[in-house]
Formats: sequence, structure tokens, C-alpha cells
Amino acid sequence: TPFGLTYKLDGLAISLTYSFGRLIGAATRGDGMKGESVLAQVLSVPTIPKQLGNGHIGILLPKLVVHGELFVKKSDFSAYVNSAHCPIGKEPKSPRTLAGTIRSTSSKLRGVTFTFNPHYVALVKLNLDDPSDSGLDQTAFTDAAEQLEEIFSPSLLQRLSVLKSFGFSVIPPIAVFADGIDSHQVESIMDRLDSQRHKDEFDLPIDGVVIHVDNYELIEVLSHTARIPRWAIAYKFPALSATTT
Repeated sequence: TPFGLTYKLDGLAISLTYSFGRLIGAATRGDGMKGESVLAQVLSVPTIPKQLGNGHIGILLPKLVVHGELFVKKSDFSAYVNSAHCPIGKEPKSPRTLAGTIRSTSSKLRGVTFTFNPHYVALVKLNLDDPSDSGLDQTAFTDAAEQLEEIFSPSLLQRLSVLKSFGFSVIPPIAVFADGIDSHQVESIMDRLDSQRHKDEFDLPIDGVVIHVDNYELIEVLSHTARIPRWAIAYKFPALSATTT
């Protein structure tokens, strides 16, 4: 069974809905069944495409739902805290806290730079039956159809890489295990990442890694609870500690 190892970003879970390539919905995870709409706010996030790829893709894509993490890079957090946009005495405590302000009205988001990273392609509906219905010529239809069919790869990581061609910014996985998890390699990677974290070498606000099944057939069998996928598990770093006086 293939597995992937990706960064666990410390931000806010967001679901995006596209209809014929156009962004029509954005919501927080909420209670797992119903979230809070943040569509108006995410329209200003540069790493969330408002229109997928070119127009040909949109015509053949009636619906696409993508889950991901909205976060604030450490450098962007520092820039905001030291800017005139940050209210004195009300500075956010962390990048995660600042990411949560996406729920605020647009006027309160001035100066905040958000980043979005997709981590799951939740739903795809295509219309590839008849080129004449799309209004495209045969060549344009074939090119768009071939690109879209890659979104049905049995690999989650491959589906995410297809999103890059749609306009998303996708953080590459840390590692891919083709035939099961190599626990020694995972421990070695965690030790290295934890060392880099202590040296503050990451601009990404990460608090661990996620180990996940990379086969959609197994993902569908394992399913998920209202809030937690059963096909993935978070492996968090130990809490940072220091000596105080």
C-alpha cells in the first residue's frame, strides 16, 4: 500500500467549491457537517484561484470540491505585526491566530497575506460526453479532457499535482512510500525536521507531519468521521521547551 508524508500546517481548514471552473463557495470545517462561509474573504487570497486554469477546463468541469489549509507564513506574520495595519495592543499571538481572522469582515483583513495549500480532492464531476455540447472544437475538447481525466488518478498526491495545472499552489510531499511505511525513515525525517524547527529554518507554520494512505480506493473504504479522516494520522512534534529564570 502506498503512503505519503506531508507537512502538517498549523492554520484553518477550508473547503472550496468550483462550478464550471469558477469559485462559488468557500467554508470553514465547522462541526464537520456545516461550516462558516468565507467566500467574500478568500477572494483576496492569491493562492486560491478564482477561475481554474483556462476556460476550456471550466466548461468541462461542472463541479470540483477541494479541501485544504489556509495559513499565514511566518514571514508574512512578522510583516503584518510590524505594519501599520496591525492594531496596537491587539497583536495576534501566532500565525495560526492570524489565519483565523479570515472569518472577520474584509475591512479587518487589510495587510494580512494568506496562503492556501490543498490536501484533498473531495469531489469531481466532469462532462466529457459530447464535444458539441461544450462549444469547443475537437482539438480543444481533447486537450482539456485529457488534462481533466488525470484528476481521477488512483493516487491522492497525483491528483493534487494536477491541481497545480489548474492554478493552485501545492506544497510538495516530504516523502512517498510505494510499498508501506518505512518507520525508521519516518523517524529520521521527523528528527531532521524537528532540528530545523528548533533552528527556525521553516517559513511554513508546521507543527508536525501527516502520514496518509495514497490510494483513493482505500481512502474511500477507510472513510472519515465528522472531523477526522481515518486514512490519515497526524504525527506532531514534541512541545518546544526552554529554561526560565
